[in-house]
Amino acid sequence: MSSITLITGAASSGKSTVSKLVADHFPQCFVIPVDNIREMLLSGYAVPAVDEPFPPAIIEQFRWARMAAIKMAEVYAESGITVIIDDVCVPPMFVEHYQSLLRKKITRLCC
Repeated sequence: MSSITLITGAASSGKSTVSKLVADHFPQCFVIPVDNIREMLLSGYAVPAVDEPFPPAIIEQFRWARMAAIKMAEVYAESGITVIIDDVCVPPMFVEHYQSLLRKKITRLCC
């Protein structure tokens, strides 16, 4: 199994740029931008508001997207392909969403 690396940070901090630069160092590397997965929910997509940036609907949509990213990462890693998950470090329960992946000890975490 190849490695799964989680690159995380604040919005617009350069995660995607770093992901692409890291990917260039591997013969095969699959980059998973979690924001792209979240945005695939075309109907009912929850948008943060100033007065309540993380209502339950947004937290749930982050969790779904992260679950999908983890599953995708596992499929590619099991096939011998290096995987990078590119994701923001919000909402506050961000780490909880990645517990299943972090427990497997196949992940590197870059902040």
